Amino acid sequence: MTWTLEKRPVKKIRSLIENTPVDEELQDYMGEFYRRLSKKCHVPAVPVAVRSSATAEDLPGASFAGQQDTFLWIRGIDDVFTHIKKCWSSLFAARAIYYRAKMGFPMKKLKFRWEFRKWQMPGLQESCSL
Repeated sequence: MTWTLEKRPVKKIRSLIENTPVDEELQDYMGEFYRRLSKKCHVPAVPVAVRSSATAEDLPGASFAGQQDTFLWIRGIDDVFTHIKKCWSSLFAARAIYYRAKMGFPMKKLKFRWEFRKWQMPGLQESCSL
């Protein structure tokens, strides 16, 4: 079976997700954790990595690692919100849709999460997390 995917609908879906405001309660929740992380690290606007994680990332016959976007060195809560929405929308990237279809994983059965964590410079021992 050959899978093809029209790029225009994918771009529209991603744009809709990325241009929809984040719910205020969720903004407050994420913002509080970002502020706490910055305070604990003693760095205003601590740089973070914004990435996804899935329950099916490392199955015996499939690996979802790398299917969604990851963003590094994101600073400031507004940029964190922007990049979290980009991570959400990357669930609908052509490569991610194609891979799920090819592997027979229905969208409704997968569970995904997105997170931000302090960006760790390679080679440094310093660690700061909540």
